[in-house]
Amino acid sequence: MRGLGDHLTSKAVTKSYTNAGDIDSLTPTQRWAWDETGASGLLDAAIPDNVQSNVQRGQEQEQVIRSKGAAEETLWGVEGTRYGSIV
Repeated sequence: MRGLGDHLTSKAVTKSYTNAGDIDSLTPTQRWAWDETGASGLLDAAIPDNVQSNVQRGQEQEQVIRSKGAAEETLWGVEGTRYGSIV
């Protein structure tokens, strides 16, 4: 693995992977995918389950808030009207 840092800061193959070219008959994209799995495993092992649960719970709450906001926008519309009548 070239470095965990690349996987923490980027979602796609980084320049360092591309610049290194093929290594052991693996392309930069293949090495990235392989190392991404390893980095994920290291993080899973390093982060306690209760912390990971709290993060997931926070993401779920954020999704609920966002979907509620989208529903309210749809319901109220841009001009503050509900179902076409002024409230």
